[in-house]
This record gives sequence, C-alpha cells and structure tokens, in this order.
Amino acid sequence: MKKKYLILKFVNKNHSLFLRYLFGIGSFLSSLICTKSIACAKLSFSDFYKDDFKLGIRRALKFLNIFWGITIVKDETFNFCEDMNFDVINVIKKKFNDGILNQGDYKMKGQYFYVLSWLLEFDKNKGTKVIDEFNKY
Repeated sequence: MKKKYLILKFVNKNHSLFLRYLFGIGSFLSSLICTKSIACAKLSFSDFYKDDFKLGIRRALKFLNIFWGITIVKDETFNFCEDMNFDVINVIKKKFNDGILNQGDYKMKGQYFYVLSWLLEFDKNKGTKVIDEFNKY
C-alpha cells in the first residue's frame, strides 16, 4: 500500500525540465511504436512536457489497451480523450472502427463512447452522424 502512495506522490508533484523531457521522449517513442501515429506520439510527449504525469501515464496505458489489447490497470472511467486534437481522435476512432467494436467486448465499446462524446462536443453539425453512431452501440 505504501508503494501506491509513493507512485501517486511522484506523478502529482512538479518535475524538473530534465525529467519532463526524459519521460516525454520515452512516452513519444512508446506511443509511436504502439499506435504507429505521430499525432498520438506528440500528444504523449506533450502530456509529460506540460508536467501532467498522471494524465500521461494513464493515457499511455489506455493506448496499450486500445491498440494492443494489453490491460495493466483497469481504468474504465478515465476520459482518455481529454485535450486531444482531431488528428489523434481520428487515429483512435479508426482503430475502434477497424475491428475492436466487432469483437463483442463491452468494455471497449464503453471506451468508444469517450471518443463519440468528444466528437459530439466538437461537431459543428450538431452531432447528427455522431448521435446515430452512439445509438448504434
């Protein structure tokens, strides 16, 4: 239990520029390998560069889960779409549409709702297509 608090303490404190770059570069490379997307890798770097280690680690674990099916931590209620841009959201949406949604995994379909919610929030056409897709799942 003490180990858990040490991790929380570490991710929530202010980090030096050196550590932010070190973790940012590591996250950039691992996200690039995992997602095969420069946009996702840049976002991962940005999370650490902005000194948001908690978001960076949680999002990296979510990328592992979505792109490789590896679940290290159960974190279904985490909105991993926070601060994403259209390029990143489209990469993730494509991954879901390329087969994840057809596997019958209800947890993954639940994660897809975060993507749809993001699209709905920023849709200029008042979300008609997104609402139809949301109702489908």
